[in-house]
Amino acid sequence: MNIDKREIFCIIPARKGSKRLKNKNILLYKRKPLISHSIEAAIKSNIFNKIIVSSDSPKIKKICKNYKQVIFVPRKASLANSKATVSDVCIDILNSKIFEKKMKYFCVLYATSPLRKPADIRKCFKNLKLKNVDSIIAVTKYYFPPFQALIKKNKFLKPFFKNLINIKSNKFENKIYVDNGSMYMARIKTFKKKKTFYTNKLAGYYMNQNKSIDIDYLSDYIRLIKNNL
Repeated sequence: MNIDKREIFCIIPARKGSKRLKNKNILLYKRKPLISHSIEAAIKSNIFNKIIVSSDSPKIKKICKNYKQVIFVPRKASLANSKATVSDVCIDILNSKIFEKKMKYFCVLYATSPLRKPADIRKCFKNLKLKNVDSIIAVTKYYFPPFQALIKKNKFLKPFFKNLINIKSNKFENKIYVDNGSMYMARIKTFKKKKTFYTNKLAGYYMNQNKSIDIDYLSDYIRLIKNNL
C-alpha cells in the first residue's frame, strides 16, 4: 500500500503528573527515556506528516529538542490535570492551527509503551485505510476471563457480572481482547464527531502480551527491565 504522508499525523501525549508512577514518561529503558522510544518508532515508521508531543513537562520539552521531526506543543493547564482525557487533548489539537484540513487520519502513541515497533504502526494504519472502519486500537488478549471479575463490597467479594460468573472460559476463547494502551488511530472526521476512539466501526490491531506492556505501575516497569524485553 502506498502511504501518502500528507494524510496522517501523530500525537504523543505525555503530561507531567502521574499518580500511580511518578515521572513514568521519562523513566529510563535501554538508556533512553520511555518517551524517546515512542518518538523514534513514530519517526522510523515514516508515515506521519507531523509528530506532535503534547506535554506540560519542561524535561519532556528538552527531550523533544533532540528530534527535529517533533513539534512540542505546551499542554494547557486545563488539559494537564487528572480529570482531562487523551480525547480532550486530541480534540484541542484538532481544533488548533496545527491541524491541517487536508489530513484525514491521526494516530496516538502512548509514551509508556516502548515495545511497539515502527512496523506495528505501519500495519495498523494499513488496516485502518483498507478496512471499512472508523478507528482502530492496539489490543491483546485478556490474562483472565473478564466475566469472572469479583468486586469487594464491605468485607466480602461479589461477582461483578452475576449472570456470567458460571460461564466456562472456553466459550469465549480467542474472542475477548483488551486495549493494550499503546496505539490508537482514527478518521479525523469521525473522531471530531464522536470524541472517542470507541466508534461504531472499531477494529483491533493484535499484539502479543510481551509487546503489550504499558507502564502504569512500578511492577510494569520492573517487569520491563527485569526481562529486558
